[in-house]
Amino acid sequence: MDERGDPQPPDPTIEWSGAVPPADSDAAPTGLSQPWYRRNAVLTAVVIGAIVVLGFGWILTSRSDEGSTSSPVSTLRFLRVDEAGDALVRSVSAEVSGETGGGFVWLSPNGARAPQPAATATDETSGVAVFQWAPDIDVAEPDAWRSEIAVFEEFGAEESLGGSEFECRYERVGQEDGLAVLRVTFDDAGDLRAPRIAEYRFLGYRFQPGDRTTCVVFSGPGGAAGSRTVTPPPATSEPPVGTGLPPETTLPVETQPASTLPGETLPPTSQPATTQPGTTQPGTTQPATTVPPTTQPGATATAMSVIDSRPDLAAFSDLIDFAGLRELFSDPTARLTVFAPDNAALTDLDLVPSELAPNDVDDIRELILAHVHRGAALSRARLLALTEIAVEAGDPHEIDPESEPPTVGFVDIVEFDVAAGNSVLHILDDVLAVE
Repeated sequence: MDERGDPQPPDPTIEWSGAVPPADSDAAPTGLSQPWYRRNAVLTAVVIGAIVVLGFGWILTSRSDEGSTSSPVSTLRFLRVDEAGDALVRSVSAEVSGETGGGFVWLSPNGARAPQPAATATDETSGVAVFQWAPDIDVAEPDAWRSEIAVFEEFGAEESLGGSEFECRYERVGQEDGLAVLRVTFDDAGDLRAPRIAEYRFLGYRFQPGDRTTCVVFSGPGGAAGSRTVTPPPATSEPPVGTGLPPETTLPVETQPASTLPGETLPPTSQPATTQPGTTQPGTTQPATTVPPTTQPGATATAMSVIDSRPDLAAFSDLIDFAGLRELFSDPTARLTVFAPDNAALTDLDLVPSELAPNDVDDIRELILAHVHRGAALSRARLLALTEIAVEAGDPHEIDPESEPPTVGFVDIVEFDVAAGNSVLHILDDVLAVE
């Protein structure tokens, strides 16, 4: 302090012994007295950048790890080949059922929506169709979730398989590769001359999350059926491309006494002539009348032909013609599940062509398509195992198997499983809404 009590200015000749000068000092710190982040700006930027990069890397890794454990994927590679091992292009669909307590999501083929069946076709080069699914987010323990899958395939007249059971190889995380048996059954095992639907199911094998399973299913030569099995290649290998079955595949030569699958009977291709009874005058000889073999009704049946044949569906048939949809229902290769309203259901709502105007065509077309599920012919058992079913127009319809009778879209199903070739009809007593 000076004589007046004011602070004296600092003496520049005095060196401070401390690292930090007094608050009233103008002397700047030198040497080690400066913080490191002020001494080297470049080093500071490098350290901060490294912290940011490491932080983002940890976040991304954590999210990746969480995704890999919360969505374990099961895979089925379904390989269709002919008796020579060449690829076959086949229309196939699959249904997955999981253990109680959670649903699943389809990952492949594209566009499939659980719990609806997934429809696709085998690749023309490899013969492979790939189905992939995973437990839904509502599954509490995804790693403990188990599931089953059934595959369905269309067969034309006289087509058959090279066996009734096929060996499949599966790869399971943490275990050695194993073998599972895939068994095939037909919805009409008694008539090889009619189109049929094959259903493939595994015997005692359930998919664990992460399983990769490959099945090779081969056709029989000329409709003949043996009891052979084939061991598929590992799931990670490429399928054969026009070069025969994989090297480890063995097809032992077997002579079958009859060209039938186990449980199937091949009807005779011709019917012996029978003599039509008639009156014969004494002393005269009447030539025998040959009765031609009857045509199997299922051989050319379509959804449209069955609808036309039923008087109680006459109004539905007329409405299909009004909407210009006869071709859809007449396709013998189409696999449709049709919910057909009976006459009373349509007439009560004035849904008959005589009550409609030409500009109603688009609305009627959409209404009819809301009664059609394309891609699978779902029997009663398969239908009532679902909670909803997708249709060609509008939102999916809810299914209530517990009501009496069961309902679809809150409408009673009064008759199930009306066979229509590759399709199936279920008869309704009301009209489904388009939502």
